[in-house]
Amino acid sequence: MKPENRKFTRRSIDLVVQIETDDGSTVSGTLLDLSQGGARLKVSNPDSLPEQFMLKLSDKLHRRSRIAWRSADEIGVELLSAPQAPADIEGKRSVLIKCPRTGRNISTGIRLTVADDLSKLSNARRFTQCPSCKVVHGWTPSDASLAPASRI
Repeated sequence: MKPENRKFTRRSIDLVVQIETDDGSTVSGTLLDLSQGGARLKVSNPDSLPEQFMLKLSDKLHRRSRIAWRSADEIGVELLSAPQAPADIEGKRSVLIKCPRTGRNISTGIRLTVADDLSKLSNARRFTQCPSCKVVHGWTPSDASLAPASRI
C-alpha cells in the first residue's frame, strides 16, 4: 500500500452535493471526505465531468474545484482559492477580516464605498480563504472592517 502524501487531515463525511459545470448543468454526487485542500466525491460517471467546476456543498457554500484524479465511480478534487478582487475599483475599499491564526488583515473579496455599507450586509456567515495560513475562515459583517482609503 502506498504511503499517503496529504498536506491536510481528511474528515469522513456523507453529504449529497451538487456539481455545477460552466455550462450550467448539474450533477449530484456524494461527498465522502473533506480536508482543507480537497475532497473525495462519489459520482456516477466521473469521465463525463470537466476538469474544473463549482462544487456546491450547500445553498450558501460553493467552492471552485479541479479534478486531481478519477476512478470508476469517484473523483478527488482540489479546492481552488477564491478569485482575487480586481485591482482598485474607483471609490471602493476592501472589506477585511483578521486571520485568527496570524493576526493579519485579509481581504474578503468584497469592496464597499463607505464603512456604513458594512451594516447593510446581511448577517449571513461568509467564508474567505486566507492567503497566509491557507485556512478557510468563517466571518460575519460584525467581524469585518473597511480598508483605509488609499492615498494617491
